[in-house]
Amino acid sequence: MTRWRRAGSYANCRRDSTTESTNSAATCRGERPNNACAQRSFGWLLVRSAVARLEILSTTQRMGALVAAIFYIVAGAMHFINSGVYLRIMPPYIPSHLFMVRVSGALEILGGLGLLVSETRRAAAWGLVALLIAVFPANIYMATHPIEAGAASIAPVLRWGRLPLQLLLVWWLLWSTRPRLILH
Repeated sequence: MTRWRRAGSYANCRRDSTTESTNSAATCRGERPNNACAQRSFGWLLVRSAVARLEILSTTQRMGALVAAIFYIVAGAMHFINSGVYLRIMPPYIPSHLFMVRVSGALEILGGLGLLVSETRRAAAWGLVALLIAVFPANIYMATHPIEAGAASIAPVLRWGRLPLQLLLVWWLLWSTRPRLILH
């Protein structure tokens, strides 16, 4: 048997003279009311879902966004705390290495903070995706020039493994901030 939610679906259905007793009793018991009441409720549900329900994230998505936020805030802070690591993996053709490292660190911190606010969560995720794409040449440089990048002690499988890891990070950001449409 299908269970019907009272709040937000059929409970607020208005009474009319032809369906007053049937709808009132069914709504109070949480059962499915007749078709006229269901149509009015469905219209209201569509309006509500278009406005508010698109913002719903599952608990798993919220946890994923929280972990991503912490990850990017810490990673961004590391750009300021230990800049030398990031300076070494900068390709030589990119100008102003220290400035670029600090800008990317600041953007990671801002993106991580943006993931914590529901109104900015999706935009922050797309901003971090753009940042991951922008810093991808540094990951390629580290994999292809390990001595110059100071990564000679890192196993080649780990250096090259960072490249597909970027795709996983992109997926994680987009999945954990993708709103779900839930019709009750």
